[in-house]
Amino acid sequence: MSRPIKGRGGRPVKQPDEKRCLQINVRLTIAEHDDIAAQAAKANLSVSDYVRRTALNHRVIVPKSLADAALIREINAIGNNVNQISRAANRGQDERDYWRAIGDKIAQTLDEVIKRAA
Repeated sequence: MSRPIKGRGGRPVKQPDEKRCLQINVRLTIAEHDDIAAQAAKANLSVSDYVRRTALNHRVIVPKSLADAALIREINAIGNNVNQISRAANRGQDERDYWRAIGDKIAQTLDEVIKRAA
């Protein structure tokens, strides 16, 4: 018994106006190419897609990189210290110098996060 042929699977055929059949050649220096390739990699795009989107003034969304794991651990440790200090303050212990030291550490860590995120 033979089965009827339902058609070919896969990608649908593009219309003639959707096909990319033209090519523009541009000469770049090695530094320019490396810069474009790095920007495309940051945006998780191929170099062709990146250049096409920027040439057509389309938005290129570059995902923000997350702070590295060491900074996250450090911020968590600071949070734990703040919790311990607040418990000590509630018990009536004077920990002002420790609070100042923790505040300075928080400021330094946040400055580092801002530098790495930029």
